[in-house]
Amino acid sequence: MPLDQVSRYGVISGVEERDGLFRVNEMVEKPEPAAVPSNLAIIGRYILTPAILLRVDPSEASNLVFKPEGSGPNLRVSNCKINVN
Repeated sequence: MPLDQVSRYGVISGVEERDGLFRVNEMVEKPEPAAVPSNLAIIGRYILTPAILLRVDPSEASNLVFKPEGSGPNLRVSNCKINVN
């Protein structure tokens, strides 16, 4: 992904475990180009395990929004800092 376009997408940083498969260390949704962790764009929806909720910064818990959309209930995680280490 060209760096001048990353602010339109989510971006990850991580370790490539094998060809095309990454262990994600950081997810940033629509980062500023100066703060982008890589040029690895992510799009669409993400499947996260429930354990990720234990890593949400408590001061940002109000950014977690339950929305019953589409084929079932979804939890919208917007603008949350999540510690993945």
